[in-house]
Amino acid sequence: RVPCAGRRSACTLGPVGDEKKIQATLKQCGASQIPSIDSVELFKDDGTVISFKQPKANANFNANMMAVSGHAETKSLTDFLMSLTQQHGDKKGFEGLPDLV
Repeated sequence: RVPCAGRRSACTLGPVGDEKKIQATLKQCGASQIPSIDSVELFKDDGTVISFKQPKANANFNANMMAVSGHAETKSLTDFLMSLTQQHGDKKGFEGLPDLV
C-alpha cells in the first residue's frame, strides 16, 4: 500500500508489472506528471547522493506529495561534486566548488 497524503516515506518496487501499479496509485492520489525533468538528486544525511537521470516525476503539490522513478545511481557527495565541476566548471558561480571537494 502506498500512502497518498504528504507522508515522508519511500518504497522500492520491482521492475516488471509494478510500474503500472505505481502509475495507477499516483493517479488515485491526484498526482500529475511533470514534463522535462533532466535530473533529480537526493542528498542523504550519510554523505551520499542518489542521482536520477531523465526520471519520471509526478506530483500533487496540494497534498505535498512528489514521486520520482527511474534508474538511480548512488554516489558519494565528493564524487557528485567532482562530476558537477567537470560538467559546469567553466560556468560562472562554480569557481570555488573544486576547493570544497
